[in-house]
Amino acid sequence: MSAPTYIDTAQHFFSDRVHQEAARRRAGPFVTFSENAVDAAAGIETVSGILLSHAVDTESDSNHRTLSPQDVMSLLGLIKFAAKSLRLEACGLSDWAEKHFVPEADQ
Repeated sequence: MSAPTYIDTAQHFFSDRVHQEAARRRAGPFVTFSENAVDAAAGIETVSGILLSHAVDTESDSNHRTLSPQDVMSLLGLIKFAAKSLRLEACGLSDWAEKHFVPEADQ
C-alpha cells in the first residue's frame, strides 16, 4: 500500500484480505457500501466542523466572516447530498441483499 496522502484514492478502510474474502463470499457490495459510508461520514464531519468554526467566528466578531452566506448554503447542500446519496445506496444494498441472499421460497 502506498503512503496515505490527501489525494491518494487507493486507500481503503478495510484490508485487501477483507475485500478478497467479501468478493469470494459475494458480499462485495456490503464492503463497498461500508467504505463509502466511512468516506461520507468523514466528509460530513469535516464540512460540519468548517460550518461550526464559521458560526463561532461570526458570533464572536460579526465583521470577521470566514464564509459567505453562499458558501454556507453550498456546504449545507453538500452535506445534504452526501447524506441522501448514502441513504439511497443503503436502500439499493438492501434490495440487492434481498435478491442475492434470501432464498426464493422466503421472498
